[in-house]
Amino acid sequence: MEAGPIGAKKIYRYTLVMSAAHGMDHAYLLFFTPFLKTIQEALGLDWTGLGVLVSIAFLAYGLGALPAGVISDYIGHRRAAVVAMIVPAFGCVLGFLATSYWMMAAAFVLIGVGTSIYHPAANALVTSIAGPEHRGKALGIHGVGGNVGMLLAPVLTAGIVGLATWRYAFLLWAVIGLGVALLVGRGVPEVKARGKGVTASGPATPLARLLTAGLLAVLALVALQGFFNDGVFAYLPTFLQENKGLSVVLSGLVAGLNFGAGVLGQLAGGFLSDAIGRKRTILWGTVGCALTFALLPLLHGGLALLVGVFVMGFSIFVLQPPVNAMVADFTPKDARGALFGLVFLAKYGVGALAPFVGGLLAASSGGLGAFFYLLAGTAAVSLSFLALAPREGAARRAGGS
Repeated sequence: MEAGPIGAKKIYRYTLVMSAAHGMDHAYLLFFTPFLKTIQEALGLDWTGLGVLVSIAFLAYGLGALPAGVISDYIGHRRAAVVAMIVPAFGCVLGFLATSYWMMAAAFVLIGVGTSIYHPAANALVTSIAGPEHRGKALGIHGVGGNVGMLLAPVLTAGIVGLATWRYAFLLWAVIGLGVALLVGRGVPEVKARGKGVTASGPATPLARLLTAGLLAVLALVALQGFFNDGVFAYLPTFLQENKGLSVVLSGLVAGLNFGAGVLGQLAGGFLSDAIGRKRTILWGTVGCALTFALLPLLHGGLALLVGVFVMGFSIFVLQPPVNAMVADFTPKDARGALFGLVFLAKYGVGALAPFVGGLLAASSGGLGAFFYLLAGTAAVSLSFLALAPREGAARRAGGS
């Protein structure tokens, strides 16, 4: 199908399908976090070995983002999104069968590589289907789908682990992922991304021309956000089990609250970024992150812990809309795809180091409490790069729209 007006009803129907796929993409990377400690014991791993295992998936997810956008231009964005659902499903089957560290590592590689394909392909597909008049709402719906997936992943996993064993959680998500792949393949039209504004060698505006001091500051900001995001996503359930004494089931439910709060954070971040400005929204969201990361090891009451996790999830996800809007503000239209590929690479590439660093720190300090203090410091440092980011008026003039 060629990009063009197709009617609002069809646009939102297709977007809802892609929203389900977005949720599945994030679920693939998070469903195993409630039983990481169980995997650690089953495979006889120390903290460092566990950290390397998780970082394998996150690193593959980050490094694959940039080439994935180019590949999807050639094979079609819908087809790439389907592949992004199928490859991790095979990884889940391998995880179900894994009896050694290396089998599990191969499973995590397949999960990471497969899921890395999704964001560049899906963003191109959704924005092409929606067109300018409906693009903002469509991207909002698509973003909320990702949070719903993050919410359901630990909750469903906790349920299946409570009823059976951790291996069946891998099998459950493989089946769900293949079902979503079929839904996308049958329920969304194909849209080729390559157009007049793009040449065979890349975007018409060379990416090197955009690498200003302001852009490098934004990339550093995004990279540090990726580090504390992935650190929380990877270790929150394990931290709740180790530091707060929660069961696998309860830790999964509480971790799900983090992502449920993120649904509200996404919506609030989009509204506030337009109402009070990108940089001010990022400032307050980052302060919320730093405070909750630092306080979480100290919270022991049930209500206080729930409030802390909720505020943390809201603060993490309130950052995403203004950061993405800031990138688009100072990027010419003909280079936006390439630059977002670079942004994803910075975010998920550096973020992939967080589980490894967390494992090392937990091994040396005897637990994950110190890691959350490190995440608080990372959030605080990121504010120095926010100060160096382009002023909003100048950024929008540079982007041209």
